[in-house]
Amino acid sequence: MNCTKFITGGITCPKGFEAAGVSCGMKSQGKDLMLITAQKPCAVAAVYTKNAVKGAPLTVTAQNILHGRAQAVVCNSGIANCCVEGGVAAAKKICSLTAKALHIPPEDVIVASTGEMGVPLPMDRVEAGIGEAAGACSREGGHDAALAILTDDPTPKELAVEFLVGDVPCYIGGVAKGSGLLRPNMATMLCFLTSDVNIHPELLDRALKEAVEKSFHCMALGGIPSPNDMVTILSSGMAGNGKITDLGDGYQAFCQALSALCLELAKWMAKDSRPGGRLLTCQVHAARTETDALLAAKAVTSCSRVVEALSKGIPCWTDIVCAIGGSGANVDGGAMDVSLSSPASEETVHLCSGCTSLFFDVQKAHDLLKESEIILSVDCNDGFFDAVSYGCLDPVPEL
Repeated sequence: MNCTKFITGGITCPKGFEAAGVSCGMKSQGKDLMLITAQKPCAVAAVYTKNAVKGAPLTVTAQNILHGRAQAVVCNSGIANCCVEGGVAAAKKICSLTAKALHIPPEDVIVASTGEMGVPLPMDRVEAGIGEAAGACSREGGHDAALAILTDDPTPKELAVEFLVGDVPCYIGGVAKGSGLLRPNMATMLCFLTSDVNIHPELLDRALKEAVEKSFHCMALGGIPSPNDMVTILSSGMAGNGKITDLGDGYQAFCQALSALCLELAKWMAKDSRPGGRLLTCQVHAARTETDALLAAKAVTSCSRVVEALSKGIPCWTDIVCAIGGSGANVDGGAMDVSLSSPASEETVHLCSGCTSLFFDVQKAHDLLKESEIILSVDCNDGFFDAVSYGCLDPVPEL
C-alpha cells in the first residue's frame, strides 16, 4: 500500500488516543461536551480563524501550544464563550479542570467552544461534564465525541485514513462540525485531527497549513467567518515510523494523507451547509495567477444568484461568467469557456465558449443538475493557474 486509504472511524483510529462525548446541559438535548485524550504528550499544530474577533478558547489555546505539545482537547457545544466578559478566565478554568481530571499540565490542553455568542458558560455544568467525560474516555468513544460538538449539523462528520511512512502503517483520524453559511477561512467550523505519525512539530505545523489551504479554505458559500473557527492536530508518534525530520518521502506521504482527509471533511461540511444539500464544485483553469483562479472559483460557489439558478436546474452560464467578472479576479471577460458535469454521469455539457452561448442540449443540462454532486468547469484561457472551490446547492425541487 503506497497511497491513502479511507477507513471507517475517526479520532480514535490512530494509536494512543481515546475520546468521549457527554451531555452536561449546555444544549436543550443531546451530547454537548467532547474530550479527546492522548496516552502521552503529542506534537501539536493549529490553524485559527482570520476573523479579527476571536473567541476566548482560541486565545487560550494559542498560548497553551506555544511550547509545541498537547495531550488533550476539550470542546463544548451550545455556547461559544465569545464576546462575553470573563471568557478567557472561563477557558483557562476549563483547561485547569481538564488537566486535574487527567493528571496533566493545564498548558497541555486545547480548548474550543461552539454555539451562541455573548452568553457566559455555566461553569458548574462544564465542570461536571469534564469529570464525566474523563471517566468515559475509550477507544470506542470517537462517535460520541463527534456527536458532542454538533450544533446545526444534520450529521456527525468523522473519518480516518491509513497510509504508509516507509513500510510502517500510519493513521490520521478526524472529526469536524460546520453548518450554516460557510465562507473561506473556516467559517462556522471546527476540525480536530489525531495522528500516530512520529513527526517534528515544525513539519506538522507546515503540513497542517498546507492541508487547510487545499481544503477548508476552498469552501465559499457566503456568510461571515466565525470567531471560534479552528483546526488542530495532535500526533502521538506511536506508529513506530522513523521520525519525520525533513521534506522527504515520509513527509510527502503524511501530507498526502492529511490533505486527502481534510478535503473529504471540507466537502462534507460544504454539502451539509443546507438541509438536504448537494455538493457544488467549481474548477477554474488557465487563469493568470493562482489568486485570480481562486477568486474566480469562490465567486461562483458563493454567488446566491448562481446557486439559486443551479438548484432549480437552470444552466445559468451568464450568471457564472458575470460572477467571475465582478470578483476582482484579473480575467479576460470575453475568453471564458464554461461546462457542466457530474461524477455520477459520463455526460459533459459545454455551455459557452469565449463567453458566447453554445447550442447545448438543455435537457441534458437539466438532468445533470439533478445529481447529488455538480461540477462547473471554467476555462479562463488566459494563463496557467488552476483553483477549486466548494459550495452547496439546495435539494432538487419536488414537482
